[in-house]
Amino acid sequence: MTCGLSKGGLLGLKWVDVDLDGRTLTVRRQLQWLKGQDGKMEPVFNEPKSARARRTIHLPVTANTALRAHRVRQLEERLLLGEAWCSLLP
Repeated sequence: MTCGLSKGGLLGLKWVDVDLDGRTLTVRRQLQWLKGQDGKMEPVFNEPKSARARRTIHLPVTANTALRAHRVRQLEERLLLGEAWCSLLP
């Protein structure tokens, strides 16, 4: 939220795109809503439309700290769910 990314760019991030030790994130994809064959809107991940949107961003300390805390919480929840975690994945 503090790095100037679009909503689609934020929603396209995965942990593999984040380097917490190097304090960077790399934008490789974005979430877009497109009409499916049935006319309903469906989420689709695509590459960003412009070269400017595909970039590596230096994370401010506050953003890096928040992401690190979120990652810890997420991993703790994953451990608590055990095998049920896999059933939540698409």
